[in-house]
Amino acid sequence: MADGLDWTRVPGALPWTRLGGVLVAALVAGCAGFQEYQAEPLDPEAFPKGFAGRSLGNPELRSYLEETGFEAPAQGQGWGLTGLTLASFYYHPDLRVAEADWQVARAGEETAGQRPNPRFNMPLEYHSDTDDSDSSPWTVGTVLDVLFEWPGKREARTDRAEALSAAARIEVEHTAWQLHSRIRKALLDLRQARKKERLLQQEVVILSEIAELLEARAEAGEVSAFRTTATRMELARARIGLTKQQGRIADARHTLARAVGVPASALDGVRLAPETAVDTADRDVDPESLRGIALRQRYDIRKALARYTAREAA
Repeated sequence: MADGLDWTRVPGALPWTRLGGVLVAALVAGCAGFQEYQAEPLDPEAFPKGFAGRSLGNPELRSYLEETGFEAPAQGQGWGLTGLTLASFYYHPDLRVAEADWQVARAGEETAGQRPNPRFNMPLEYHSDTDDSDSSPWTVGTVLDVLFEWPGKREARTDRAEALSAAARIEVEHTAWQLHSRIRKALLDLRQARKKERLLQQEVVILSEIAELLEARAEAGEVSAFRTTATRMELARARIGLTKQQGRIADARHTLARAVGVPASALDGVRLAPETAVDTADRDVDPESLRGIALRQRYDIRKALARYTAREAA
């Protein structure tokens, strides 16, 4: 007897011992699939410090390169396209986001194949009209809902989850290829910028020598002052162009560092080998083969086909 209610005399109620057993069994069944949540709070203060500490000489990065079968450049050797691409796989957040989305999609494959859990309820009702004065106006019962799915529904749900997982996996490959393409372009741009800088430096040296010779001849009265002034103005323009080109080189270095996922300071003192970024693949390829590859192997088409398969399953 509790709160004036004798549960043993409630019509339709289970004996308390049996009811407790049902409750315990339901709780155990409901908690069996639970997983412990592991909090991973964000620390905005720690990220800038960690980003500033990234470098191509990181021992953990070199261990990662060795695991992939790539030999990290030794001291004095240049970093080329392959090494920088693998470094971006280690550092760049875009690839980590794509991989996290793929892991979520893979988890969806596991949950899609599970059967729906039964639901347990204990409805409690109050009745104002009772024939028997000894009966309690309260009625408590037990309801256990067991869901039955139509044949093939779980298989279709699994097919849809697998197709979405395949689309997420293709997105990981696409992201990796985008990182590779950005680094290749940044290396080529940096190479061209440095080549143009060398040409401008040579131009400045030549114009400086010409200006000195003209000044000497002008003092001897062999050339006019106008010609000497024009040469000096041309030299000034060349020096301004050289300064601008050096700024473009700095921009190209920042672009390359951003593509790798490291600060620009990580490239200080690092010898690059941009010549390895030149595409040396065989260009003598049958156009029909290229057309077939474009139609079957493009990432956007493969991803669209996977998503279409998911829609079909849904």
